[in-house]
Amino acid sequence: DVQYLHEFFGEEEVDEIWITFPDPQPRDKQEKHRLTFSSFLNLYKIILKPDGLLHLKTDHAPFFAYSLGSLPENGYTILDSTTDLYNSSLNDIHLGIKTKYEAMFYAKGFSINYLQSQKKG
Repeated sequence: DVQYLHEFFGEEEVDEIWITFPDPQPRDKQEKHRLTFSSFLNLYKIILKPDGLLHLKTDHAPFFAYSLGSLPENGYTILDSTTDLYNSSLNDIHLGIKTKYEAMFYAKGFSINYLQSQKKG
């Protein structure tokens, strides 16, 4: 469970966090369970090194839009983002690695949203 990350990692120990295809928790009453909700973002800041990176990949456009707003409000700078990863300049060898769900959704014609953010200083 994500809420226990701090029990496995020390302060400022982690270089990067990748959140790939999380449950978007689409209902308003589920907001506090979204992995880009403020309480989770604050937890990530504890374990991320200064200027550490947080990546997000999702096919769920409303969750992506929510995250684009939530990250800057909670101490992160958006470095890059796209709503169509595989038809963007951001598609490199690392981003081209697909999870099971990503491959499934991409094969069905869904666009893959991606963002890279950085913990502020």
